Amino acid sequence: MNTNNPSTGMISYVLSRPKHYPFYTVWGGVTFPDSASDSTEFRNFYTLIYVCEGGAVVYQQDKKISVSQGDFLLLAPGYSYTFCADKKHPWKQIWCAVSNTIFMSGLLSAYNIENITIFKGLNSALQLENIIEVLKEQKSDEESFRTVEKLLFETVCQLSDFASCHAPSMSVAEIGKAYIDTNGITSSINDICKQLSVSTSYFFRLFTKEFGISPQNYIMTKKLDIAKDSLKYTNLSVGQIAELLGYENISSFSSLFCRKVGMTPLEYRKNTKQIHSDH
Repeated sequence: MNTNNPSTGMISYVLSRPKHYPFYTVWGGVTFPDSASDSTEFRNFYTLIYVCEGGAVVYQQDKKISVSQGDFLLLAPGYSYTFCADKKHPWKQIWCAVSNTIFMSGLLSAYNIENITIFKGLNSALQLENIIEVLKEQKSDEESFRTVEKLLFETVCQLSDFASCHAPSMSVAEIGKAYIDTNGITSSINDICKQLSVSTSYFFRLFTKEFGISPQNYIMTKKLDIAKDSLKYTNLSVGQIAELLGYENISSFSSLFCRKVGMTPLEYRKNTKQIHSDH
């Protein structure tokens, strides 16, 4: 089935499984959105995305991921995603979504990349273009699925090789920062220190020395960035945003926001959306 969506500039193709074949659905295409868009349709899929051009910010619930040309994304199922394209340089992406999560999770785990979301600077769509070509043929037969399965296997192998070659030698502070960036801004400092087998005071000292900011303030800054983007680009209420960011009540979140930003969350939303509409 061929699906076109002019509002997001999406051209996609769906391959439905033949009887008794392990894949359920493979969906893929090319998308070039120029504004914020939700992707709840991918919630039950493993989705592979290559950024052909432009840039965007991808929100995986409380996690913010900045992507640009040449990056490769591996989005796990079970999350809500929001894509906010760069206004000056909207991104164009080629993507493939697979609904057989058991197959994909096993494959990714076998190659030790199940916890990696972004492959920065990969500069290759790997086998995604070839997968799209198979989908375009609209042959929902076993041979087509075997071909897609082989191409997915090759893609995962290539991603694993890239991750192994580009795994940096990281300091304790860098590992802690990566943990915060990867696991979301609700990460506990105590959990991070436990993972690193270091004391809290030692980690605070190393982190602050290396990045010029304490880990607590780093997490708070990331929370405020996500809050500002959520107020600007989504219709989530202040209470929903506060809950998403791990605050127990709206008042403590609003008080912090006002103190650091200089206006209340609702004032910020009103001002930024007015500026956004004027442009």
